[in-house]
Amino acid sequence: YYAWVQNHLKAHHADRVVGFNKMPGLDVYFAADVCYAEKVAQEKGFFYRLTSRYRHYAAFERATFEHGKSTKLMMLTDKQIADFQKHYQT
Repeated sequence: YYAWVQNHLKAHHADRVVGFNKMPGLDVYFAADVCYAEKVAQEKGFFYRLTSRYRHYAAFERATFEHGKSTKLMMLTDKQIADFQKHYQT
């Protein structure tokens, strides 16, 4: 999906990119799901962190929430805010 979006944006100018999926390059992200880093910390074991699935989702979440990113974030709950701040200081 990310590759498709990037190709589409190259061919079609957009003033802003708003996303409902965590991925690099968003201007605005609407967080309709939980913090992946928190979910993994609470529910998954060490070996899960070695999977390509984990690496992909963790990297895309980090690209969205990492401290210093200019992405504007919209949250549904105070718990989401607390979890994302805990893991990304954002």
